[in-house]
Amino acid sequence: MKTDFGGRKTSLCYLEKDGRYLILHRTKKEHDENQDKWIGVGGKFEPGETPDVCALREVKEETGLTLTDYRLRGLIIFVSDVWGMEYMYLYTATKWRGTLVDCDEGELVWLDKRELLTKNLWEGDRLFLKALDEREEFFMMKLRYEGERLAEVVDSKGLSAFRLRVYLELLNVPRGETITYGELARRIGCGSPQAVGQALKRNPFAPEIPCHRVIAADGSLCGFGGSRSAAALARKANLLKAER
Repeated sequence: MKTDFGGRKTSLCYLEKDGRYLILHRTKKEHDENQDKWIGVGGKFEPGETPDVCALREVKEETGLTLTDYRLRGLIIFVSDVWGMEYMYLYTATKWRGTLVDCDEGELVWLDKRELLTKNLWEGDRLFLKALDEREEFFMMKLRYEGERLAEVVDSKGLSAFRLRVYLELLNVPRGETITYGELARRIGCGSPQAVGQALKRNPFAPEIPCHRVIAADGSLCGFGGSRSAAALARKANLLKAER
């Protein structure tokens, strides 16, 4: 599979009440990669949307509810030899207003969290649902699929909040464009480009978290994957060239 590291962005939200999640059983949409799966509520970003705006809109469109208390809990990177690549911003919500409506993509059902795990889920969904239940901190996961088989898992467990902020902000750099270490540091409120460089040197989600888009202040490639070797710099240059 050829990956362009410009995967689609989506949001997914689990509305939570009394130990239950509001779940969408996907049964109505044609050519649905989630056909017959039980998932939260969400969908693709529209042009110019932020993750929060997408999550609010998708929940409103699919359930009729307006979220009033919600939180970004994680980022899930899906890599599939069938469906390509996706960056999914994962939310939970505990308060909302409005009346639940029918959804044209499936049936909306309140399910006990334990019962949900007995349903037809993607294998990786079980992992991030477990993380939602056990972790308070923001987390990242990379889930690589071959067909419907989960072939690889990369989990951010044990990584610092600072490193995750660097990786999350890096996704705001458009495909084919670059950013300096200093500018990336400024965007996350850090005074140390060197600290950003160290975080990228140890990036376990590369190249899907695209540290090849980060360059030195003078425009040079500087390094890649913790190396300044000719081979590493050539790989970085080739990735940028392919994106452009």
